[in-house]
Amino acid sequence: MKKFFVIFLSLVMLSVIASAACAFDVKPYFKLGTIDASEEDHQMATGHKIMMGVGVNVISDGKLRKELIAECWAMTEPTDEDREIPHDGIDVSGKLSYRFYPNPETEIYPFAGLGFERWRRNSPDDGDQDKFYGDLNFIKTFFGLGAKYKNYYLEAGGLLPFWSDTDSGQEPDGKLGIAINAGMTRGKIDFELFYTQKEFGGDGSQTDFQLEQYGIIIKYKI
Repeated sequence: MKKFFVIFLSLVMLSVIASAACAFDVKPYFKLGTIDASEEDHQMATGHKIMMGVGVNVISDGKLRKELIAECWAMTEPTDEDREIPHDGIDVSGKLSYRFYPNPETEIYPFAGLGFERWRRNSPDDGDQDKFYGDLNFIKTFFGLGAKYKNYYLEAGGLLPFWSDTDSGQEPDGKLGIAINAGMTRGKIDFELFYTQKEFGGDGSQTDFQLEQYGIIIKYKI
């Protein structure tokens, strides 16, 4: 956990320096929620756990908005019979959006981006390494539509992992998932609800698997 917060503080410090040099907004954030993992024919990788995460958004202003998102998350409770659920991960993504203003209080914006994620989990038991993956790295694309009215906002879209690699040799194919964020801004603080679903098909003896995350995010604009 100490390493977790050292990474977060380092990201915030680098973001503040970048903000001062290049006129970006910086929003560190904390998230708390739930992991739901499911994997066909693999009960030790199927379950429901509490998770938390920290991250930072670095955002440019203007009609064409550029955003960098860096995040790390981890489970907050020990594993038991479901000890092969992904227990921590990182996400580094870049996002572009273009703002349309139907009226002074309303924004509508399509967005798209690319990102890299790494999920870690306990390696499978001896003899099962050729059946189930351990750690997973993947590159994803995401896209969607957002809207903001006064202090309220909503984003919804799809995401698709298009490259993956595991420490056990499998290269599972990504399937189309979804991501939804809705929130409100009060002064310098954002309160946001989030839901993401990421899914992969099987590769050889590796069966289909899915990870859902949902909960609340609190952001603070520096």
